[in-house]
Amino acid sequence: MKKLHTINWYYLAGTIPFLLGLTGMSLKLAGMMWQRALILVAGCAAVFWIVKKFWYLPRPEREYGELEAYGLKLPERFNVKTYLCPELDRYDFLQRSIEILSPLFGRPGEDFKIVISPKLLQEQGESLVQIAVMREILRYRRAAQARASLGLVTPVLAAACLAEGYFVWEWKAKLGFLAGYASFFGPVLIALAVICYLLVWNGQVSRLDYQLDKALRQYYSREEIVEYIEKWDKIFAGEPREEKAKSRQLEEFYIRQRIARL
Repeated sequence: MKKLHTINWYYLAGTIPFLLGLTGMSLKLAGMMWQRALILVAGCAAVFWIVKKFWYLPRPEREYGELEAYGLKLPERFNVKTYLCPELDRYDFLQRSIEILSPLFGRPGEDFKIVISPKLLQEQGESLVQIAVMREILRYRRAAQARASLGLVTPVLAAACLAEGYFVWEWKAKLGFLAGYASFFGPVLIALAVICYLLVWNGQVSRLDYQLDKALRQYYSREEIVEYIEKWDKIFAGEPREEKAKSRQLEEFYIRQRIARL
């Protein structure tokens, strides 16, 4: 049996050290006692909020209401149990279909819970739901969502630490005559670096999707995966609107790319 392990720690490791660094440097820059007290309270509150946020993902278990056990057959055994969750269908404008409940601290031997939208199961059938669940399991095992989210958040926090460190350690004075060049070319170079990084990040997110689609090949045929990709896209595409024509074209191009790379 393959096991899932909590990925909540990744989010904490990718955010809290940087927040602590920012708080510490801000305390060093602050000149008055009341300023330090305010910074300390704000830093502690931010850390507390992050720990609370990632204590149970994607949201606290109590918010899922009553769960109905559903023995979905999967092609391979994992330490998971599947449930139907009517709460996922409560609001039509929220597209919630399948979610893996991830606690920061799980009980020994406790299985992960996967909640499924009853509406999705009723309308699309068990075969599509099975592929969707397997993809979510593989996505979770590879920490794809954490890698994508932290790929944006962590560099921003790191850049903020560097920017604050510039003043804390007085790098401008240490650079000497280079400080003038840094002040002139710095903003342009930073803007170029941000653009390049966003392009790289977007490509990495796409590669993660391609890899997940290919990983499904060990369980399903290419035709089944293609059918899943096309149906899944139609489920969440929504009603066609003229103002969304451009974005829809990009989405359709991306779907074709996913199918071509299988």
